[in-house]
Amino acid sequence: MEQAYTVRRLREDEVQAALDLTWEVFLEFDAPGYSEEGVQSFRANLDDTEKTRRLLFYGAFDGSTLIGTICTRPPQHIGGFFVKGAYHGKGIGRALFEAISKEYDKQEFTVNSSPYAVEIYRKLGFFPIKPEQCEDGIRYTPMIFRKDYDTLELRICRNKQPEDEPGAEMPPEEAVEYYINGTALLDIIREIETPFCEQEDCTRLIAAYGYRSKNNAVYALEQGLEPGSYEYDFGVELYCCSGCFDPGCWSVLCSLCADGDSILMTDFRQNHRNNWKYPIGYRFTKENFFAELEKLKAT
Repeated sequence: MEQAYTVRRLREDEVQAALDLTWEVFLEFDAPGYSEEGVQSFRANLDDTEKTRRLLFYGAFDGSTLIGTICTRPPQHIGGFFVKGAYHGKGIGRALFEAISKEYDKQEFTVNSSPYAVEIYRKLGFFPIKPEQCEDGIRYTPMIFRKDYDTLELRICRNKQPEDEPGAEMPPEEAVEYYINGTALLDIIREIETPFCEQEDCTRLIAAYGYRSKNNAVYALEQGLEPGSYEYDFGVELYCCSGCFDPGCWSVLCSLCADGDSILMTDFRQNHRNNWKYPIGYRFTKENFFAELEKLKAT
């Protein structure tokens, strides 16, 4: 910051001032890109005391004047982040984010960014994990922050015979499982899908996927980074149907893109369940990503 501004946790009696500042800044910078429905939805969220009382607020002060605020809600989601226009470009947003992040041991945060703030969050180290969404007129891009790069490992595995399809023919080729920071991606998918499948009363669908063959996995990962390819435009199939192993039957897909010295793996989705939401996204170094591809090819 160009001069010394005070950044601290807000007291309960200061929260209303933070909400007032939020509304003021929203109207100036965000509302012009929203529909009337979106503006009213945003206002309703500010007026919902059941929601706001669960938020942790920090504020930035110029003397005794509140000039910026950030708030989080469990587990570590940024619920609001606003700085008065006259104080933009002075490092206040970064100071607020760094201050509130010290409240948490795990340096991982999510946010639903307004169109106006996407580039601001990028400068803080966030990256999008889904394309822009719109809900109740509110436009937002889901983003995530992780202090450290994720680690990708591609391991050879073999598909198991489906218990409910004993006559199914198994693919003879070696298959691939993805490990993210030491955890099998399919286990992460299983945890995400469980509540959705339980709601449908169809638990047999939980992570009911087969692994793709080594050759198919390598091809999909490489093509996912090639603009104009099918995988680039429509998604990289990470897992296929565990019964027939046909592409597109019952799949989990993601998008890949190069971003500076990083490879982003984002926009996870199920090809037959648009309502299943996968709030995950990963950022690998290019060195790690391509080294794993080369190692897999040589296996």
